[in-house]
Amino acid sequence: MPANADHNSSTRPVDIVVLTKTRDLLYKVLATCRHGYRVRHATSVSKAEQLIQAEPVGVLVTNAVPESLPRLLPRLRAWNPNLTVIAVGRREQGHDDALLRLQESGDIFRFLMEPISQGQLSLFVDAAARIYHERMSGTVEQARNLRVDARESRRPTKTNRTALPFSLAAMIFLSSVSGFFLLGHERDGGTDAAAATLRLDDDDRALNRALIAAERARDARRFVDPPGDNAHYYYRQVLAYRPNHRRAAQGINDLVNQMFAQAELALRDEDFEEARAALSRARRIAPSHPRLGVIGSQVDTGEQSFLLSNALGAAQRAQYEEARKLIAAAAAARPGETTDVREARAEIVTIRENNEQQIELAAEQFEIAIAEDHLLPPWEDNARDVFLQLIDLNASPELTGDLRARLQGELELRIDDYIVSGQHEEAQRVLTDLMDLADTTLAKVRAEELQVALTQARYDDLEHQRLRDLALARLQDGQLLEPTNDSALLYLEALTSLADPPQDMPSLWKYFEEALITRATDAVAADDLGLAERLLDAADRLATTGRASGADEEPYREKPPEAAREDRLARIADQGGDER
Repeated sequence: MPANADHNSSTRPVDIVVLTKTRDLLYKVLATCRHGYRVRHATSVSKAEQLIQAEPVGVLVTNAVPESLPRLLPRLRAWNPNLTVIAVGRREQGHDDALLRLQESGDIFRFLMEPISQGQLSLFVDAAARIYHERMSGTVEQARNLRVDARESRRPTKTNRTALPFSLAAMIFLSSVSGFFLLGHERDGGTDAAAATLRLDDDDRALNRALIAAERARDARRFVDPPGDNAHYYYRQVLAYRPNHRRAAQGINDLVNQMFAQAELALRDEDFEEARAALSRARRIAPSHPRLGVIGSQVDTGEQSFLLSNALGAAQRAQYEEARKLIAAAAAARPGETTDVREARAEIVTIRENNEQQIELAAEQFEIAIAEDHLLPPWEDNARDVFLQLIDLNASPELTGDLRARLQGELELRIDDYIVSGQHEEAQRVLTDLMDLADTTLAKVRAEELQVALTQARYDDLEHQRLRDLALARLQDGQLLEPTNDSALLYLEALTSLADPPQDMPSLWKYFEEALITRATDAVAADDLGLAERLLDAADRLATTGRASGADEEPYREKPPEAAREDRLARIADQGGDER
């Protein structure tokens, strides 16, 4: 056969069967094979058998699981022994070793790891087509040799019978590996043909293992580290032996592009450290790549803008030292003093001047609020809110410390007033604000003391109310003096003896004294002078207590107790004589 005829047959497209139950692989093959290939789709082995039997199918592309390939391939090759198979699979399925054994045994031509690019798929489909045509050419040549041998040797000898099978096996073996030479690999000359074939076959297995190791390292994100076990290292091992190996070259190119994609993603996330780390990995793979400078400049510009924005934010919060450090870092991010850095410096100066004016105005408002006794809300521009505004403006510690102490003193006086007047809810509201302002141990202790005093005042109020209710109830029941352990006088005296008696005690004394005198009058009318005497003694005690407390509502309290008692007895005696 002429050489040009061999070349034409090896590049002529063949029919392709895609054996898959999913559409993704089919669409990828259809998009890839645009050079005269006829693509057929089979969703089952039976359908694939029918297509191979009816059509001149030369290439099978399938993503069937590796366990099924040893069973289905013999069925399909029964109709076409020269069928060339490309298996597609995912690494996470854990079938790498099984597929590698199938590839080494020649049952499949190539095992492609997903995801695969259209260029990669197109490369191996073309290679598979060439392998198929080489196998077909070898079969035709073998048949021609058989016919020649039959004509030349009418009487076959033992030597003839043994030499022919060996020649056939050698031809089939040589044709099975000839596709590797057609993929652009260099031929080694000057050696024995059979020895060269065996050596190249061993080398190809080693290259396949290196490629699989590279893809595993890439999936594990071992791009350039650790040394001796990373994707770049394995791809370089392949290229060191075969410099024009397209799959390895494409793998390195994909690695570089992946590093650039990681850098751009980190740049969008404002993770500039990671962006630079990704660029560093890309530079180790391709030191002269033109995108290194472009993306590196973008990272520098993005980091400077980020730092300047943070510096202005710190200045707005009156954190001028932090703003200064950020400006310095931004200036170092790019060489030279850029326009953005100069403008940011000027803007920070303006922000600081405005902030100092606001602090001065707020200090004046605080003095006004204290003078007008507008300590807390709902007063507008009250002292507490103005003080918090000064904190937000980052006023000096000397100024805020002085104003805090003054505000705390005013609030403590206000709480004391509320406790004395019985306005406990108001006292608690002011005490809550005081606790929020307490920044020292002494201030916190003072606030806790006020909380204890407020709690005691609330308890006293409850006790006052309880004793008052008992005294009034016994008065209504007529139990003024008896029984001695449950009388109105007992509860009234207990209420009087409290450390902090209620402010309405004088009115209670007056009310009870009048009740005692009225009951004494009734006792005289009933000739029960003993009871009258006891009631008048109780009234005397109330009068004495009232005088000691400063209450002088009744005119008789201006007289000594004895004179007051004689007057009451005389009035009672007169009233009793009139009634009799």
